[in-house]
Amino acid sequence: MSGPTLFRVTERLGPLGTVAKLPIDYREVAIDFSSWLAPGELLTSIEQHGIVADPQVGPPSGSWSVAFCCGGGECQAVDPPPADTNPLVVLAAAVTEYSRGTVLFGQGTPGLVYGVSFLATVAPTQRRKAVDLLVCVGTPMVDIALPTPPPPPPYTFVTGTITLPLGTTGTIYVNNTIGGPITITLPPMPQVDQNLVIKDTAGNAATYPITVIAAGYTLDGESSLVLHTDYSWAELTFSGAEWMQV
Repeated sequence: MSGPTLFRVTERLGPLGTVAKLPIDYREVAIDFSSWLAPGELLTSIEQHGIVADPQVGPPSGSWSVAFCCGGGECQAVDPPPADTNPLVVLAAAVTEYSRGTVLFGQGTPGLVYGVSFLATVAPTQRRKAVDLLVCVGTPMVDIALPTPPPPPPYTFVTGTITLPLGTTGTIYVNNTIGGPITITLPPMPQVDQNLVIKDTAGNAATYPITVIAAGYTLDGESSLVLHTDYSWAELTFSGAEWMQV
């Protein structure tokens, strides 16, 4: 990696774990949440919640809870800051392991400092954690043509609690065989117009309800919905801001 492109994390809620800038051509930050996760919890999503150029000027805004200062140390800002002619972009944010997420950055104006906010969500507790990264750009970061991810496995027939993988679409046939309530967590990083149908094919949802969780998002303004009628179903579409029943 060329140039002093640096990252810093401000952590207020306890030890977060390792935050590493990986030594590869594009700019990638790996965030390890293992020290924050409780036993039995899995990281399900990490989502961007905004980019603020020159965040040390003025009061915190939006999801920011900490006003950063980049006047010295390893992260030097230019004073006065340059015009943001090549805005920083987040190319991707994804869960790579049960406790680890990665963020890919591109572009960015040299000499400008950016604050980037993310929200991590875990299952099954649905606890959330805000992570604020401070990115100081020393040299422009090229935009990356990311490869098209492979199609997800055909998760069309499930028998118990499951977190649907990235990119899942189509009909999810639920044949509940565990003899108890189950939970279906919707896929992370959904795309606009991504569509899912969840159907109780066992005909026992009245006895064993099916809870559908919109991890990191809302579902018609709520965090979840429950199918509690035999042979009931729900068709869901992602609007870009939340999942909606259609």
